[in-house]
Amino acid sequence: MEAQFLKIRGRERIYPVARIHSDTQEVVVETEIGELPFPIASVEFVSLEDLRPRVPQSFEDRPTSEVDLHGLTVEEGLSVLDRAVENAVAAGSSHLLVIHGKGSGTLRLAVWDYLRKDPRIGRFALDHTSLDPTGATRVDLL
Repeated sequence: MEAQFLKIRGRERIYPVARIHSDTQEVVVETEIGELPFPIASVEFVSLEDLRPRVPQSFEDRPTSEVDLHGLTVEEGLSVLDRAVENAVAAGSSHLLVIHGKGSGTLRLAVWDYLRKDPRIGRFALDHTSLDPTGATRVDLL
């Protein structure tokens, strides 16, 4: 079984697979709070193709914005992120790509905490469409 991503039944988010233990019938996923094991029977594996963003069908689709938080402290990063979300919403963007880097994961966790609480945000997940998929988060704006 070669799966890279999965969806836990009853949840909307897609999680990257860290490891699959076929002997214990568990899969370990990378979540916002670290790695967590789940029974294989409680997950739905997702292909990389399912995660690719859809190609705009017309020029009426709203544009995507991007913000790079590399090298910023958590406080600086969240301030820049807040302005980026505000600017993206004002510009009519449907998505925002937040580049937070890999590092220790502290900035990513702070970004995700911010995104969970912001009413302008729809869903979000790690961006698996780039060459360095764990260093950015794709955000759907409302």
